[in-house]
Amino acid sequence: MWKLLLLLNSFASPALTLSPSSPSTLPLSTHSLAEIKAGRIAIVDGYLPEPIITALLSDAKSLYALNYFEPDALSSYGFKNDFDPAITRQVLRSQFWHDEGLGNASLRRYLGGIIANLRHQLSNQLDRPSLSTGTSNYMVDWPDEKKKHEISYTRYSTLASLPRHTDEHSEELKKLEGWSRPTRRSISWLIYLNDKTWVNGGELRTYPRKFDPTGPISRSPDLDLQVGWLSGPPSDVPVFLSTTPNTHSNHCQLFIYDYEKNSKEFISIPFAADPLLYLAGDGCVQQFMKLQHKGRSLSGRFRKLEPPHTKADAFLHSLADKNKQEEDVVDILPIGGRLVVFDSVVLPHEVLPCFEKERFAISGWFHEDQKHI
Repeated sequence: MWKLLLLLNSFASPALTLSPSSPSTLPLSTHSLAEIKAGRIAIVDGYLPEPIITALLSDAKSLYALNYFEPDALSSYGFKNDFDPAITRQVLRSQFWHDEGLGNASLRRYLGGIIANLRHQLSNQLDRPSLSTGTSNYMVDWPDEKKKHEISYTRYSTLASLPRHTDEHSEELKKLEGWSRPTRRSISWLIYLNDKTWVNGGELRTYPRKFDPTGPISRSPDLDLQVGWLSGPPSDVPVFLSTTPNTHSNHCQLFIYDYEKNSKEFISIPFAADPLLYLAGDGCVQQFMKLQHKGRSLSGRFRKLEPPHTKADAFLHSLADKNKQEEDVVDILPIGGRLVVFDSVVLPHEVLPCFEKERFAISGWFHEDQKHI
């Protein structure tokens, strides 16, 4: 199949008719899967051959020139809702991505099949069955499954950036939108469409933990989402948020999961997650919730996944020596053909400014089913 793809130098033509054969893709390596399971980022160079990258970039630029791109909500993450085209992240919305009458639709459809194969592998290897079954099984595939998985072209203008954030978090922290949708983001991925010799900034900066987790990350067996860590060494313990909405005001508790006993071990008093977990820093959470495990205080060990949402806490977070000691900083250049994949819940990341040149990528999120309430 790759031999066929390498010969398709005319991909940039919207009129091109592609082979009806099923798209294939190189499976992720054991190492890449282990990186995702540990809350780090998987990096695969040369995931797509250069002729396809060139054709996809041509398609993205032509659709941008026709004004089909829109400012993305993340462009104002943490700031006032004010978009400057010169420093903005813009995306091609899904309805345009799937429009057969726009640009090189046959190429985008073919890529959708490749991405669907990637999704199925991740579903099997990460033990996340609803990535490929159930109510979240559509949107990347073409044209019958195009409603909930997310995929788009992304353009960063010169100087455009994104502050530190995570791509998904507990429904309890989504305010009015909480529990309103049947699925949530599970896996984040990008394929860069720039030159292979790109040196113009725009790095994806990630903040993985230095210590390996003691067990599975991101969600517990009953689909409660991870909200933090109990810091190591020697290992970090995932902390999840148990919730029973519409029962009473203090309906949340933090817990760790004992996989030998197949049970939750609660480490906090009951509380209301919003606004406490949304606004407060680690110290406030630890003091208010009286964190302990089997009668022993956990004071000083709790770390939130999300960055603090007040300026004061954000400033203190940036200065805290504990964060510098417990997190690595990994920068990934957006070179053409490179695929990156990571867990949407647990890996904090940001995008550094581009210099001199705009940059393009294909970005997306695979969804899995939300906890049923």
